[in-house]
Amino acid sequence: SMSGVVVGIDFGTTMTGAAISLPSSNHNRDDISVYTPQSALIRGFEGRKVQTAALINPRTRRLTAFGVPAKLHYIESKSEYLFELFKLALAKVTSSESQVSVRDAGGRDMDLFIVLSESLRFFAEGASEHAAAALKVPNIEMQNIFWVITVPVGWSSAAVALMRRACQAAGMIQHEFAQNIRFVNEAEAATHEIIHSQEFHAAKGAQFAVLDCGGGTTDMVFLEITRLKPVKVREIYRAEGVTTGATKIELCFLLFLEQIFQENFERFRTLAAFAQLMLQFEDCKVLFHGESGDRRFSFAPLLQEYNAIGGMSYTEAQFDNDVKRVIASDPNFSTVRLNKTTLTIPHKLWAKWFNSTIEDIRNLLEMTLDRSETRRIRFIYFVGGFCQNDYVFQEIQKTVEEKGITLVRPPAPDTAIVRGSVRCQLEQPITDRCARYNYGIICMVPFDEYHHNPRQIQFVEGKEYVQVFDVLVTQGTAISHGHESSMKGYAPMLSSDAQVTFKLAVLEEANLDVTRPVYANDKRIQIHTTIVVQVNTRIPLAERVTDCKLRFCGVPELVLTNSEGYPVNFSNVENLPVLVAGRRN
Repeated sequence: SMSGVVVGIDFGTTMTGAAISLPSSNHNRDDISVYTPQSALIRGFEGRKVQTAALINPRTRRLTAFGVPAKLHYIESKSEYLFELFKLALAKVTSSESQVSVRDAGGRDMDLFIVLSESLRFFAEGASEHAAAALKVPNIEMQNIFWVITVPVGWSSAAVALMRRACQAAGMIQHEFAQNIRFVNEAEAATHEIIHSQEFHAAKGAQFAVLDCGGGTTDMVFLEITRLKPVKVREIYRAEGVTTGATKIELCFLLFLEQIFQENFERFRTLAAFAQLMLQFEDCKVLFHGESGDRRFSFAPLLQEYNAIGGMSYTEAQFDNDVKRVIASDPNFSTVRLNKTTLTIPHKLWAKWFNSTIEDIRNLLEMTLDRSETRRIRFIYFVGGFCQNDYVFQEIQKTVEEKGITLVRPPAPDTAIVRGSVRCQLEQPITDRCARYNYGIICMVPFDEYHHNPRQIQFVEGKEYVQVFDVLVTQGTAISHGHESSMKGYAPMLSSDAQVTFKLAVLEEANLDVTRPVYANDKRIQIHTTIVVQVNTRIPLAERVTDCKLRFCGVPELVLTNSEGYPVNFSNVENLPVLVAGRRN
């Protein structure tokens, strides 16, 4: 970046944080500071992440508060929209055409893009002001800062592209092609911090994994140490992730309340007392340790506030009947106890809610640690907000100890990702990765009756073609940082064509047989990047070739050159993580 400032943002489902490195630092561990926005700060939590809660004015569509202050302001006035857990909606973004809205605490909808961009703007503006103050300069333009944004392993390329566009709308980057931004998966970001910690067990040839479990997603990376001074590692198996985390416990509680209040549930959610109830639930969730500790929740303030609203009535007798109905009809809640307007949730039910998420994590461990590539792993470093709960740590510890693996919880595991995200730009300890997907270009090829399915035939000017997924890199291929695939050339179909549409696609399938055609209408294929390339119609059709290859630098970069080896002209770019157009070597 022009300013030398690097800012990492770990945009989490339940907690969000930022970290800053200034150009004067030597990039030691203590030189990377976790930035906590003052306006989102709760006394005693300096240098920590803040709750992912955004309060947005529906008229101006601008953010007015973030974190716990957003919840407190919402309690005082419900004219603004309060959004929580909205990161989960990004799982619904599967293509550039996806239109996703999120619902606020009062049941009102807003475009997800607005909530994302305003939340990112809040952190970006605050971080740039903080960096300027530290460097004693009047200001630092956000577009002169290098940004590192962490994302879950399981996100689609369309979801990452939406985040990139949200960063542009927030003023962090000038345009989609801006080079002052990078996206990195969360567990990989944590790796950069872990290898600098005293808890890191460094031995050449040793294998380890990093397990990140946060609010809504759980990710893993699998690595081997190839060098000690400085530490260098290579990926031995592709990163994996599942959609599970601490929010699953909260959703169990919300399901219980929804069954109690039924058609009145959305009205109850808009009340200040409901927000207070959920804050109490969050406190209980953090402190749960599994052995004992029933938790009581008084619903009297909620009923009083509801009944104070004109034209609305919900008596204690109704509450009593509705709770007993749920307890009697749903075995999941049969152990809940009721005393007037106070509910007691027994520790065994808490354990059941926790164990549902813990079982998801165990399944991920079983799926990945019994493979030939990962059987020599002896240490797993456990990071993320959810791992701070002792019950969760102990249960996962039991699982991995059976495999002869030691579970390590490094210091400040909740900020390991955001600290590591800054290091991702300052250093490059990961030398080799495994391709997560099969990558290829969607193109037309002449029909071959011995090789192709005749049902796939398409006619172009009377000639028979089929549209296929032309593989550039196969899933699981070992790729070094900066690795480039072999180059392939693609040309327009017709002499009148002044442009060629490149669609870089991904297909998730291990051991793909590249000798058999994969057709473009295969439902497993997802479009990763779409680029329209302008071609020179004054030269012969056979010479209008655009050479294409993939370059891997954390994320795939599509490199396009013309027949003379010069960068092509392009437009209409969609789902673009990074684009590099350069002269052929």
